[in-house]
Amino acid sequence: MVKGDIILNAPDGFVVQLAKKWQKSFGQTKLVVDGVLLAVAALLGLVFTGSLTGLGIASFIAVYSVGRLIQHLDQRLFTEKGIREKA
Repeated sequence: MVKGDIILNAPDGFVVQLAKKWQKSFGQTKLVVDGVLLAVAALLGLVFTGSLTGLGIASFIAVYSVGRLIQHLDQRLFTEKGIREKA
């Protein structure tokens, strides 16, 4: 989950609300939402231009890696009350 007590940008706020509704972690939900957005972008690109305009390998890497990185950091660094203290 996003641990900072700050105002989120619209896409991340949407992901936070979905994560709460689905009772999943922020990282898992972000991975799903980003994947769906990438699929929609690919579909629209194919429909309107006949190609995957604007989508490259970096788009696919970003979709997969951002959600996984958030999951990893969330599990390793943070607790419910903030940053995990050293053992």
